[in-house]
Amino acid sequence: MPGQEERAKLTASALAKAYHLIGYQALGIGDADLAAGADWLRNLSKNSKFYFISANLTSKSGQATLFPPAVILPAGSLKVGIIALTGPAAASPGYQVRPWQEALPGLLAKTAKKSDLIILLSDLPLAETKAVVATYPAIRIVIQGGPPQSSPATTPQSRPSGSTPILSVAPEGRQLGVLDIDWRPGRPWAPQELARLTAARTALAQTRSELKKLSPRESPPPGSTNPARQALTARELALEAAIKELSDKLGPANLKAGFSTYVNRTINLDASLPEDQAVKAITERLDAGIQAPAAGKAPARPGP
Repeated sequence: MPGQEERAKLTASALAKAYHLIGYQALGIGDADLAAGADWLRNLSKNSKFYFISANLTSKSGQATLFPPAVILPAGSLKVGIIALTGPAAASPGYQVRPWQEALPGLLAKTAKKSDLIILLSDLPLAETKAVVATYPAIRIVIQGGPPQSSPATTPQSRPSGSTPILSVAPEGRQLGVLDIDWRPGRPWAPQELARLTAARTALAQTRSELKKLSPRESPPPGSTNPARQALTARELALEAAIKELSDKLGPANLKAGFSTYVNRTINLDASLPEDQAVKAITERLDAGIQAPAAGKAPARPGP
């Protein structure tokens, strides 16, 4: 059996090929990615077809990053800036992990000038990630390493005013995350008040429809009242008041300009799903590479 470092190299090589096949464009470096050493990972990145990035993984002197700190990728008509932060657990005698407070300010300002939307790939502890987005609201989306921090949905989701969504999926390839974004440059994420306004407008339309359906037989005799009509009328007045309050809070200009929206979905990758044959071939070669030395053979390099 190969040693721990050789197994790490075989695994990383296989993952890089698989990531390319499933469409990766950028990989944020985490501590697990450095199991075979930073120098070896740098060499692997040079032969890969997607970007390996980290804004705070530097040489021991701290003068130069070991990987590109950010990348700007096209997405339709938009330019998306992607920045990655490596977690503190990745520190090693051969390199250092700079605090995000030192690594981000200049880089973020530079990236913001060239991007319509900025996404952060974070390997930091969740509490640190929350501190980052609280400090830098220009970061509009975070993909967080570690356990899931968000719930999937099938409809556009709203955010507390000024907040940044922190999204993640189950580790070890157990889930695929899908994020559908309707991004309007310069426009914030739809606030929670907008969701409440939409719900109130829908409820008002339903209430008015129910009022119209009241038949003449349900109309009260002179001098009496109809409890059903009274209840619907009271609900109509309450909804009208709520709509006015929410509309005033959001502001006519904001309602006219609109908001950015997103839908976050996850797909569970269980054994019942059909396998991608190209990825399966890579994993089989990886297994063979790990097991071969036990039979006195040279390790097989994973690959198509």
